[in-house]
Amino acid sequence: MRTTFWECMEGELPVIQSALGEKYSVDRGSHTSRSVQIYDSFDCNLIDKGRALIRSQGRFRLVDAEDLISNEVVSDRVVRHQRPVFWWDFPAGEFQSELKSYLKLRAAQPFATVVFICQQLNVRNEDGKIVLRLLQERGSLEEREEARITLQIRPLEGYDHEAEEISGLLSSQTGLESVSTRLIDTILQWSEKSERPLSPKSMIDLRGDQSVHAAVTHIAQEMMKVVRQNEQGIIDDIDSEFLHDYRVAIRKLRSVITLIKGAYPPAETKWLKKEFGNLARETNRHRDLDVYLLEEGAYRSQLPAFLAPGLDRVFKDFRAERSRVKGCTSRRLASKAYREHLASLEDWWRNANLPRGKYADLEMGEVVRKELLKHFKHVQKFGRSLNENTEDEEVHALRIECKKLRYLLELFSSLMAPKPLKQILKRMKGLQNVLGEFNDCAVQKENMQTYLQKVHQPDRQCAAALGGLIVVLAAKQLEARSHVQERFAEFCDGKMMIRFEALFGEENQ
Repeated sequence: MRTTFWECMEGELPVIQSALGEKYSVDRGSHTSRSVQIYDSFDCNLIDKGRALIRSQGRFRLVDAEDLISNEVVSDRVVRHQRPVFWWDFPAGEFQSELKSYLKLRAAQPFATVVFICQQLNVRNEDGKIVLRLLQERGSLEEREEARITLQIRPLEGYDHEAEEISGLLSSQTGLESVSTRLIDTILQWSEKSERPLSPKSMIDLRGDQSVHAAVTHIAQEMMKVVRQNEQGIIDDIDSEFLHDYRVAIRKLRSVITLIKGAYPPAETKWLKKEFGNLARETNRHRDLDVYLLEEGAYRSQLPAFLAPGLDRVFKDFRAERSRVKGCTSRRLASKAYREHLASLEDWWRNANLPRGKYADLEMGEVVRKELLKHFKHVQKFGRSLNENTEDEEVHALRIECKKLRYLLELFSSLMAPKPLKQILKRMKGLQNVLGEFNDCAVQKENMQTYLQKVHQPDRQCAAALGGLIVVLAAKQLEARSHVQERFAEFCDGKMMIRFEALFGEENQ
């Protein structure tokens, strides 16, 4: 069928009748209205994947972003509250499964309420039979004047020929324009949300001939934007990813001024590392508690059923502590002292006369190429020295080197050839996953031991559950440790140096 969706003006009935000629007549049918709240995650992941989460009369639906109607998947649960929602707020089923694939750990928040006024139009043939329905829909934000009015064909079974003919007649009618933008994009524009927030993983546009000073400063400024964009989400406690991205942006900022040496003088570099190190440390416990609470279900599932209830007190204590720690974090981020401090750091990078280091004027492309090869060789050295008797500290050192290497690859990805970069990152992911599991189990095991030592009069059930969990974590750590050499061999497969050298082909200079 030809175009079935047009933009139009209100009161277009004479225009439509004129387009259809004497063969068809048009009359008004039912008239309805509905109000729809539109939700998405902070990073607009649903909309970017072509879907939209809408809510009407307490019931949530997943629909196509194109028209907010098609391919509907409905939740069985009616939600009364107005708080942000997570995928786990809904019962298991098709709706939950699809929502989980988009949101992961993020919450969906309402960002617009759209009022739709719908006028149904009946198209009749010469015998007076309805052969097709048209839907004229006016969509506008609540309490706003801007509106988009569309006309859409609703074919009826057995009248495909008429639908095709009417579509052609309407498409040729002056004044009816094919819809060129998705409805959701229009709503985003009305809501002033067309621009996506920066992510710590966003590609930063750089040039190979840019100076080290200019490139490092630009990266630092972009990471500062990420830090500032996530502050309010942390204060409002919307989801754990705001704090996660805040911390990753800080780590990447510290990494770029540390790994790319000589952009600034040593004194300024040391000062910046200290400033942002302090910012990260102030949220360490907050992040640890977020992770424990997110993993609560996994912890319980790893214990025998008769031991799992012993974790009730542990997680009750963790939730109480998180409430206190979160309160401290929110007050600090909302404080005048913090705001002024962060503003002063932003202003430092805006200074036209920023202090310049020893290598400030070198070309970034050549410097990052050398740094990448240097850190890749560090990873090779650590990895090749691994054996069954390697101390845990050396495995942790390999993890740190891998993290440095990945940060360099991500921060300077715009200077690199996409194909070898993708191949390298894919292989790095397998190695970093097992190293991350090894480290996470070690940290969690230690923290559970610390909790057991400090908790006041733990009952036997709680002590038994924690003891069982510590044993499980120790076993998982050993399991992860046993796969490190295997994953390293997959990463350094004999072609990795060729891939690194291919990152900076002539077309990327």
